[in-house]
Amino acid sequence: MPLPLSRYLNVDPRRPRASAFCDRCGFRYNHYKLNWQFDYRGFQLQNLWILVCPRCDDRPQPQYQPVIIGPDPVPVKDPRPGWRGQQEGQAPVFSVQDLINGKMAPLTDSGTQATNEPQPVTAPTGEPLPLSMIIPEDMV
Repeated sequence: MPLPLSRYLNVDPRRPRASAFCDRCGFRYNHYKLNWQFDYRGFQLQNLWILVCPRCDDRPQPQYQPVIIGPDPVPVKDPRPGWRGQQEGQAPVFSVQDLINGKMAPLTDSGTQATNEPQPVTAPTGEPLPLSMIIPEDMV
């Protein structure tokens, strides 16, 4: 039993041509009317090996093209980053004598210069705490 003819298929007994089915919609067309489907893969168009009719033929999707990002901006020469206190909205406090001597360590709330040296643990009277109060006895 022969296949039924499609309204998209032109048959000429004097010039017979091959027929094929569209891979998308399934309608029967003359083979020469079907096109290969292309889409972006990387920087170039890639054949997807799908024969489609003119109604199903899609343009290549531009969102599959890779995004080309420009170069990084030129860095600032000799940058001057601000103090952490300024970034949080607090200005650093310096004494005039420190500015004259070239020491730029900010002052603490009590007015003394902040240092990175460890401070000894002291009792409220100002004397060092006994070792048993700092380290448990079973660990000594």
